[in-house]
Amino acid sequence: MEQLNDVMFIRHCSAFIMLQIVVFGGTSVDMATAQTPSSSSSYRINLGAATPTWETETMPYPRVMGDAVVLPDGTVFVANGGQIGESSFH
Repeated sequence: MEQLNDVMFIRHCSAFIMLQIVVFGGTSVDMATAQTPSSSSSYRINLGAATPTWETETMPYPRVMGDAVVLPDGTVFVANGGQIGESSFH
């Protein structure tokens, strides 16, 4: 199973509620090690759209074990994490 970072947020507008899920970074390796490189990809889906479709973006730096905060304007701020590693212990 891939190691992923994600955030789900709900934005209220006067006429509707918009539910989006953002998945960012992580690894594409099933059994990550301390030297496994991370991904710079991020994916977003708007579940309130007429036809929900995943959108792909690239972060400036690859990241695993990052932290995400949804800002008041709906922007997702991603901080911390590492460029290699795993999110578990042995």
